Amino acid sequence: CISSRVTNKAEHEAAYLVGLINKRKDSLLEKANLAKTKAMYSNITIAFPVDTHEIQFRNESDRMNITNKIQGATALIISGASTTSMAFTTANDVIVNMTAAEMLTCGTQMLAIKDQVFYTFKVVKDAIRATTTMAEIEAIDLALLD
Repeated sequence: CISSRVTNKAEHEAAYLVGLINKRKDSLLEKANLAKTKAMYSNITIAFPVDTHEIQFRNESDRMNITNKIQGATALIISGASTTSMAFTTANDVIVNMTAAEMLTCGTQMLAIKDQVFYTFKVVKDAIRATTTMAEIEAIDLALLD
């Protein structure tokens, strides 16, 4: 009878600890996701053919504008018109003219920067999910996403 009470108490404590760990994991995943979103939708500085400019990247609309420019440049290159002039407006309203090939190069730089944010988040998210103890959870460095 006493051993069953001890077992029940131990099972209850173990379940309580698992609940605490899962709650902390959820909290960290939420913080990491917020940090990823903040990093994804932040301006970036890239080298254009003529100068270095800051690119506005605040929201989904900005992301779509950049995606459309990249797709347009790709279509022009595929059609054999890689020297066709394209314009891009920077975060400080400077209009930068460049060829489709140059636009694709700039777009590739932008994608590489944002891909790094995504993959850094994935590493942190996977690390959080793999933890089994509070010590492991507390050792995760969310500063990786800054």
